[in-house]
Amino acid sequence: MPLALVDVAIIGAGLSGLTCANILQRAGLQVVVIEKSRGYGGRAATKRIGTSATSSERADHGLRFLKRARNTAESRYSCEDALQAQLTDRLVKQGVLTSWPAQVQHFRKTGVTTVLKDGDPDVQLYVAPEGANSIGKALALNTNVWLDQRLVRMRGSGNFVDPWQLELESTIENSVYPQRLSARSVVFSCPPEQSAEILRRGANAASKSTLEALDGVKYDKCIAAMCAIADSDSLPRELASFQCASFESHPLLAWAQLESSKRRQKHAVLTVHSSAQFGEEHFDNIEALPAAGETLLQTALRHLGVTDTDASFKRVARDRLVAHRWKYAFVRKPYSGGSFLSDELDASLVFCGDWCRAASEADKPATLPSKSNVDAAHDTEHAGFALASGQDAANHVLCRLQQPKPSL
Repeated sequence: MPLALVDVAIIGAGLSGLTCANILQRAGLQVVVIEKSRGYGGRAATKRIGTSATSSERADHGLRFLKRARNTAESRYSCEDALQAQLTDRLVKQGVLTSWPAQVQHFRKTGVTTVLKDGDPDVQLYVAPEGANSIGKALALNTNVWLDQRLVRMRGSGNFVDPWQLELESTIENSVYPQRLSARSVVFSCPPEQSAEILRRGANAASKSTLEALDGVKYDKCIAAMCAIADSDSLPRELASFQCASFESHPLLAWAQLESSKRRQKHAVLTVHSSAQFGEEHFDNIEALPAAGETLLQTALRHLGVTDTDASFKRVARDRLVAHRWKYAFVRKPYSGGSFLSDELDASLVFCGDWCRAASEADKPATLPSKSNVDAAHDTEHAGFALASGQDAANHVLCRLQQPKPSL
């Protein structure tokens, strides 16, 4: 196939990469997004859970919801909050998101508190009735995304004049995309560990300091478990009003949610995220993953007051339980040098994602200030950091691309 030439190649079609692509395309640049999986949105992900031989239900097993501060003009709200509000408003107008008047229970060592409730004066929650992956689909609309394509290696010095040479491989047969790509700038929005691995395969692709910065970022692993525990009209009494919960310093659990509280479904699907400790202990044992998932679900049910948890599982076949591994679930040690990273020797090589933080943000939990003390919904704050990082990376590229394009 002939060599494709673009202004910017973006590696990864998560929230950060798609945000960056949207801005660059609106500025008139030729952009291609390379995504190794078959879908958009990264951790804004949805699975289909089989409830019978012929039916299935949706379960959001990554990003639970988006938050919108009601007045982001106040000084206590950050750029990340404002961007999340802008995205929420845009997706509400498109019919992708709808408000979710949920109660979020927070299980603390000192007892259970409700940290978000219907009518909260500061914050409103939003969910996607068609599944969280519809957020990525909306962002990818009219964007040139090459799915099922993996960047193998890259070489050359971009300098915004001499293009980077990218070598791709398809993860499926009979791909229609070129296996070679030339780009004036490359933006990595995939996890830093993956970026560093790709760059080390190339010749002088990144400076030593850039690789050290990427190596310094650390993520916590997580296991997500999903299962239809009952028909929606025959929920255990203890779950009749349950919607969402988080667990503070629990050895097994991080959060749990009832999918049927977010969208109309015949079956009540419970989704649970593990703690980092449980994720680390069970991540590599793939054969035991279903058992780990069942442990998480039964533990969550007990915390929610369901006494006969085994009976809940007998309502559906255990083989319909689904467990998913997230290797890069939540940022434990971020990059503190700013909202994006550019190579010190070649500014056309850029990195963005929820792992990029300003120095003032890197040493404190990502929380949206509010009277509700919302410190349980850290996945939504990571979404805010991803959006801000993608925006700032795009602005950096636009600023630098005030040079002549290379001749073909």
